[in-house]
Amino acid sequence: MASTVINALDNWDASARYTANGDTDILLSYPKDSHRSKLARYVTTMSDDLPTIAVENGHPLLPLDSKPMQLKDGERLWMVGPATLVVEE
Repeated sequence: MASTVINALDNWDASARYTANGDTDILLSYPKDSHRSKLARYVTTMSDDLPTIAVENGHPLLPLDSKPMQLKDGERLWMVGPATLVVEE
């Protein structure tokens, strides 16, 4: 299983984006033991354009939590924190 560490900033940024190469099953994890108020958030898109959704409206990911998902070929997973997140294929 390949792992990619993402240092997510506090706003949508291309440095915290993962692009699926083919239809891909992934596990998005927030491995840090932080206060539960320190949410990371994520959204998916089909383009390299920054998401237009407000950061606070992204899907939440709590510390010490993981989210399995399936991405379609070329789909982008955008992440915000600030947090260090891990994408496992």
